[in-house]
Amino acid sequence: MNAHRRDRIRWLPAAGLAWGGVVLGHLVAYLLASPDPAARAAHLSATGHGGFHTLVMAVAGALPVALALVAARAVRPGGEPPSRGATAIVLLSLQVPGFALVESVERGSVALALADPVVLGGLAVQVVLALLGAVASTAFERAVGEVARALRSVPPRRAPSPAPTLPLHRD
Repeated sequence: MNAHRRDRIRWLPAAGLAWGGVVLGHLVAYLLASPDPAARAAHLSATGHGGFHTLVMAVAGALPVALALVAARAVRPGGEPPSRGATAIVLLSLQVPGFALVESVERGSVALALADPVVLGGLAVQVVLALLGAVASTAFERAVGEVARALRSVPPRRAPSPAPTLPLHRD
């Protein structure tokens, strides 16, 4: 497999995890900024968040696939998972601009998005979630890899010897 293809495959799980971080960060930012459900609903409605349930459903599909890809990478013999720092950089580089893009699309303008204090707080939330995501992702990958290595080191069970058969005498 060439290096370019391998790099692309390495980004697939990160993209799914980052998408989950963008949507989770969305939720956290708005919950922190507007603890009152009625005020939060009014703000979300006024800022074009009518399709947020679609984003949540997309994450519900993307996260299990991303985790399966991380697990598949972990069980490959000889594979070394990316470092926590490299994972954090990738997640940060996807989540922060991803969140800003989603907010800008929802409002129809980058300027309107950046004028909203909730969005600025959400960008900070994205940084925290990307760092936490890197820790969780690398821990998960290392744990799956350790289990896979332990299972590969278990000697195969020998099949039991067939029981001796006694010849049948017919009279």
